[in-house]
Amino acid sequence: QLQRHGRATAQLSQQALQHESNISAAVVSQLESIATRMHLSARAFTRCLKVARTVADLHQSDSVTLDHVHEALAFRDTLDMQ
Repeated sequence: QLQRHGRATAQLSQQALQHESNISAAVVSQLESIATRMHLSARAFTRCLKVARTVADLHQSDSVTLDHVHEALAFRDTLDMQ
């Protein structure tokens, strides 16, 4: 994360996150659709993107895929159940 952005993903704004994290428009569009169905707030949407970027980093992937987004959402569902 530090090598890619010069700071941790958590410190990126939504605009910087989408611009610097190699997230395709198709993935963002899919996440927007999911967010609408799940009634996610704008803050939760951004948080999901940040977690997805971190998941992609853990998988040593340069770009965020829909699989990374789904994994990030799975973490959210798990935390909401507790």
